[in-house]
Amino acid sequence: MTGKPPYISTAMEQAWQAYLQGLEDVRQIIFGHRFAEGSRESNEAHYLFHQVQAEAFNVAIAPRPDYPHFRTLYDPLTYTWGVPNVDFLYSVAYLDGRRTYRIWGKRSNSLMVLMQSMNAHLTLPQERIKLLSNRDLDTLQFDKDGNFEIIASATQHDGNWFKLDPESDRNAIMVREVFGDWENERRTEMHVEAIDDVAPRPMVHDETTMIRRLEDAVRFMKYCADGVSIKVVEGALAMAGGWNRFAVPKLGAGQAAAPEATYNILAYDIGPEDALIVEIDPPNPKYWGVQLSDIWSQAIDYTYHNCSLNKAQASVDGDGKIRAVICHRDPGIQNWLTPVDSRKGAVFVRYFFAQGISTPIARLVPYAELAQNLPEDTARIAPEVRRAELKKRRRAIERRYNY
Repeated sequence: MTGKPPYISTAMEQAWQAYLQGLEDVRQIIFGHRFAEGSRESNEAHYLFHQVQAEAFNVAIAPRPDYPHFRTLYDPLTYTWGVPNVDFLYSVAYLDGRRTYRIWGKRSNSLMVLMQSMNAHLTLPQERIKLLSNRDLDTLQFDKDGNFEIIASATQHDGNWFKLDPESDRNAIMVREVFGDWENERRTEMHVEAIDDVAPRPMVHDETTMIRRLEDAVRFMKYCADGVSIKVVEGALAMAGGWNRFAVPKLGAGQAAAPEATYNILAYDIGPEDALIVEIDPPNPKYWGVQLSDIWSQAIDYTYHNCSLNKAQASVDGDGKIRAVICHRDPGIQNWLTPVDSRKGAVFVRYFFAQGISTPIARLVPYAELAQNLPEDTARIAPEVRRAELKKRRRAIERRYNY
């Protein structure tokens, strides 16, 4: 059966056809790029193409600001676009700037909880996305038991307050909860509710709203495909002057980046007989972490694989530096990171609240010569200990995401 179904309006049919054209544009962006040339990279691209469609529904179509809640934004085994930090739990609530909301909860023992409000979550053109408020939860007011309350509205309130844009019906409250000690740190409790007398809109979007949301979904998918999935690695290559070199890009509200962060990004190309040594000398940040992605900026799985390290997990060499080794088979080194068969991808080193500048250094060496390119005091690990560490890693992620 082809043509317009009998029970759909002309306007909705036109919106649907525009959506399909937008989807085809996204497919062309991804599979028309040189990154999709190899079979492994093409397979990764297929996952990306369908992933951004699913996430476009979550971000552009699903939100109902009159019935707010915090949604977990990423999932290590499902939603991995945009290289979400493996040490973070991201959540987002979509709020109407014409209304007043109460955010409340109880602080846990996690390392940090960073919150920001924006007038949109990547559904507007980048130049129109604005950072409205940005706070570390620990700088706000609590009671003696760690309970907190925050007002989110366009009009300023006394006490804890986050600004909303009254012209936006889908402001985003973004939360990044940071876990350093995966074994012992737990999630902060956080909820949101509307507290004004405004009558809520119907649960079901009307046609005008749905048409606008479909347009937003296409804009979001194009941004994910081109603005993030391709340009992260392309940008690192251009800025650093080639593979296996670090770049330090400046990211802002248009990329939903954290203002407290310094991002160091390297586009890697590691053959089966190569090893990439990444030397990190953190400038005394409150948090630092290193992780891997594939060439499309999809985070390498960190539930079942050892592909990340942070300040609490890494082994420090005698000279005070951290050396991570990235290669395709376990060399028996404590700070080994696996790209899980992705020959090409990206290394992300993030500093939060850094006390200076310190760009990591990378060296590609033959795997067979790895030992002679590392300090003598490099920490080693036995296979049975590695297996136990991987099991603890998996259990920690299962707790964090309630698997």
